[in-house]
Amino acid sequence: MHTLSLFPSLLTFGLFAPLFLRLVVSYFLLSNGWRTFKAQNKMWLAIPQILFGVMLFVGAYTQGVVLIAIVCTVLDFWTNRKVSPITNDKMMVYWLVGIILLSLLFTGPGAFAIDYPL
Repeated sequence: MHTLSLFPSLLTFGLFAPLFLRLVVSYFLLSNGWRTFKAQNKMWLAIPQILFGVMLFVGAYTQGVVLIAIVCTVLDFWTNRKVSPITNDKMMVYWLVGIILLSLLFTGPGAFAIDYPL
């Protein structure tokens, strides 16, 4: 069967796309959690973000962590929104992180993960 892809040979590297998405979201969670930990006194939100950022970085329990990270991201959005108005750029970052987390829920961890399916 012939695919309608411009570069069909690149489709063999399909396991690396979730890896890149997982690394980007883990960086967001780690940096956002660290910033929340230092700037504000919201330990109840900062510690889970840092923990889930580390777990996503190594790819441990990815789909379960993603479900809880979605809840943490929504809570972070709502608490920041109540403190000060959120700009359109920041809102787009939250939307992108949410969409990436949903895609990781369906695609799995990708390459170089602890919970890589056999």
